[in-house]
Amino acid sequence: MRTYDPKNYDLIIGDRLITGFGEGTFISISSESPGFSDKVGVDGEVVRTRSHDRRATLTITLMASSEANDFLSALYAQDRDGANGEGVVSASVVNREGSDEYRASQAWIMDDPDPSFEAEVGEREWQIRLADYRPIHGSIPSA
Repeated sequence: MRTYDPKNYDLIIGDRLITGFGEGTFISISSESPGFSDKVGVDGEVVRTRSHDRRATLTITLMASSEANDFLSALYAQDRDGANGEGVVSASVVNREGSDEYRASQAWIMDDPDPSFEAEVGEREWQIRLADYRPIHGSIPSA
């Protein structure tokens, strides 16, 4: 039997462990381009093309109360106000108990999250661009 535990996932941006995730989907990663595309000619011959585009978007949802929002805001401001590339850091999502690993050595915050305010504590959604995304789609451990 296998047991999934969302607390086993560590998200590290730069050298900072990110905590304070929101409900529902708290981490997602979407590749910008497929690894291969293909085209068919009029005679049915198929040719595939390898893509070297390793970009992806890491989306994280944090509770508005999470101190990680302060860190990400400061990192984004440093990148916007500083010299070229001051906000480019590494990023990784790792399952401590399984074999999932999703890494990039070059990552940066794409934009400020859009704030909203509700009767109860809200969430902040951050989008982080990964320039050289390297996924390992592993498994969760068995008991």
